[in-house]
Amino acid sequence: MTATSNDNALPTAAAATREAGSLDVQALYERYADTFATRDTKRIGALHAEDGTFWLHTDQGPIRGRSAIEEAFAQTFATWPNLRFEENRTLFGPDFWVLDWALFADFNEQTVTFQLTDTVTLDDEGLVVRKDTWVDSAQVTKALGSLTPDGDAT
Repeated sequence: MTATSNDNALPTAAAATREAGSLDVQALYERYADTFATRDTKRIGALHAEDGTFWLHTDQGPIRGRSAIEEAFAQTFATWPNLRFEENRTLFGPDFWVLDWALFADFNEQTVTFQLTDTVTLDDEGLVVRKDTWVDSAQVTKALGSLTPDGDAT
């Protein structure tokens, strides 16, 4: 399946990123990052396998299925409406990438930041079959705990 010239078409991970029978994981990562920046949960979901898993390693378990993953990202964008990220480094393997990144978001009129690490595994078609996101919970607690309800740092 390939993308059409329709600007509203959902992206496909597809054959254009395959070279000599292997995935172009860096190109797939770049597509994922670009799509994530749009905050379009349907387009993000289209990059995940129908039965894929997303696990934000906080106090919740894994989320399974494309529609549930789309909903999880919708909740993330609602919680962090100005979420942006800065890549620290990305490591690529034959069917995975590991992203070390910093999240920046506005919260109570303050900008908070903390570190995260994503491990993303791809299927043979280049779709995300599993995405694990680990959060530096000590940094989250410190960042959010230093704010008062009116947005002033304590």
